[in-house]
Amino acid sequence: MENEEYIRLGTLRKPFGLQGQVRCVSLTSFASLRFVPGKEITLYSEKTKERKTVTVSYFRDGGNEFFLGFEGINTIEAIEPYMGWHLEMLKKDAMVPEGYYRLSDLIGMKAFDATTAEPIGEIIDVVAYSKTPNLKLKETNGKIAYIPFVMETFVKSLDLENKTIHIEVMPGLL
Repeated sequence: MENEEYIRLGTLRKPFGLQGQVRCVSLTSFASLRFVPGKEITLYSEKTKERKTVTVSYFRDGGNEFFLGFEGINTIEAIEPYMGWHLEMLKKDAMVPEGYYRLSDLIGMKAFDATTAEPIGEIIDVVAYSKTPNLKLKETNGKIAYIPFVMETFVKSLDLENKTIHIEVMPGLL
């Protein structure tokens, strides 16, 4: 299990109520798919590198945050040691609905001009500081450009299997 890849779903922020439930910051667009009661997820501490498998007993979506409860953690005192820990699950178990993409899967894609099919660079990161994530593109000449991840406007197509993405290169974009 040492080499398995995890994805981060959120972070435990503070206890909620008296029965060990917790308020979490959401890092997933699919919280209601990830936190089904009875499903196992992992708590992870960046500080100690410790992992703890827990079973979801309660879930309520609150938009940018959500509320969780775990089997066997029934008091504030029992949940408090986990504040600041991250919620994770194995990437292989975190399916995304058809037509959606895991932003981390876009890193490493070779980028091509959608019109000319000429190579323009490689996606080296995805920056999500605003509502629209931006693809950080290292151009073939070494310059860095940011492409809004907006399908059909800037991103004409992408192929996860072949790790390629076709971008509409508009004047001033690169």
